[in-house]
Amino acid sequence: MLSRYSPDQRGVCDPCSNWLLGRLQAPAATDRGMNYPFHSTGIFSLMASENMYELTYIISGVAQQNQVDDIVNSVNSFIRENGTLEYVDEWGNQRLAYEIDKKRSGYYVNLYFKAPGTVVPKLERQLQLNDQILRYMTLRMDAKMIRHYKRQTQSAADVAAEVAEDEA
Repeated sequence: MLSRYSPDQRGVCDPCSNWLLGRLQAPAATDRGMNYPFHSTGIFSLMASENMYELTYIISGVAQQNQVDDIVNSVNSFIRENGTLEYVDEWGNQRLAYEIDKKRSGYYVNLYFKAPGTVVPKLERQLQLNDQILRYMTLRMDAKMIRHYKRQTQSAADVAAEVAEDEA
């Protein structure tokens, strides 16, 4: 049994979870000396923890290669400043399934990064403001997606090691 003020398995104490669910009004800051729902085990500490994200975005197919490189570098540098860039995969020019802004092709970029949850809205705002970016999608990776990503990178490393052994 969890005590009244201990964090449960989600990392939110009982008063905070009741506040989040709308069952209680926000408690007074002086109650038991805790400033929940803003205390260290509250929901706002969860926003500060780093999560793993996958971001895929499409750059307009009519953009010049130097423009594409500048956009990719600016997104990568923004992520490096605010988190950890794990892997960048540039898929290149692909035909779109349907027209977007009267364009039939786009340059696809897929990347994986770790960052606090507060970084994602800032990153998406930067992507929205860039006219050359047609679409973007950011996914917070759950445990299953992270396991799949690790298996995928491990198998790619194994294949690279086998190729290196064959060449030697």
